[in-house]
Amino acid sequence: GILMDRADGHPMSAAIDLARPEPVARALAKLHASLHACRAPQLPPQHEDLARRIDAAQGLTSAQKRGALARLDDLPRGDALCHGDFHLDNVILTASGPVVIDWLDATRGDPLCDVARSVILIQHAHHHEAEPRRQEAVRAVAQRFAHVYLTHYADTTGADVEIVARWIQTNAAARMSEGILVEQEALAA
Repeated sequence: GILMDRADGHPMSAAIDLARPEPVARALAKLHASLHACRAPQLPPQHEDLARRIDAAQGLTSAQKRGALARLDDLPRGDALCHGDFHLDNVILTASGPVVIDWLDATRGDPLCDVARSVILIQHAHHHEAEPRRQEAVRAVAQRFAHVYLTHYADTTGADVEIVARWIQTNAAARMSEGILVEQEALAA
């Protein structure tokens, strides 16, 4: 199946043609939607995980944390299987198809929260590039990739992209707990 702890193969990121990232973005959205079709009542609740991470976020004032937690309370809950760290390097392409790895952050919750987290990870990939020209190229491709991924996910599932936008704010606050310095300023904004 597509759910494994480990797999032999190549990361999905190796399949991207920077001139045409759209096919991989659509494939990632389709794979993510298939995960969200599964229910996971045995996993910890997504809201509790996010609340803990927001509370631990460095770079946020107490007032900002309270605001993020209040927004979290207003967002939907769910019981869908949510990966929590779904991005290209956590999908391995094997001879028998894509395999999703790294399930340490899996929760049960709202699939659109999981999608929002993926959008953040995609959009901030360029921060990890040291060379300015490469950073700009990755930023441009990441923006296109994120747009196609989100649009295809919404088209496939009927998801409301406005709810995804609300989840992006909450996920950005939670991501600040991870101490990824190159992303802190952008996440805070």
